[in-house]
Amino acid sequence: MTRFALALLLAAAGSAHAAGAIYRCGPDGRTYSQAPCAEGTLMEASDPRTAAQRAEAKRMAAAERKAAADKERDAKAAEAAAVTAKAPGK
Repeated sequence: MTRFALALLLAAAGSAHAAGAIYRCGPDGRTYSQAPCAEGTLMEASDPRTAAQRAEAKRMAAAERKAAADKERDAKAAEAAAVTAKAPGK
């Protein structure tokens, strides 16, 4: 049981470190890495939003994806109708 607890603790500590450690690297700072780099800057990568704010953001993103898909479908239907109306012999 002790080995299991130790393994679980090490896994949790490793995943917590990996989730938050992002380094900005390179001479211009345009490269990102999960491993430390020369002259790199450690950046905070945690999400400061509450659970309610994250849920609302997901809901809004889903609504925007649906609206975009609806708009695309309507545009394709209108284009198809316009092509059909311009077809020779009609």
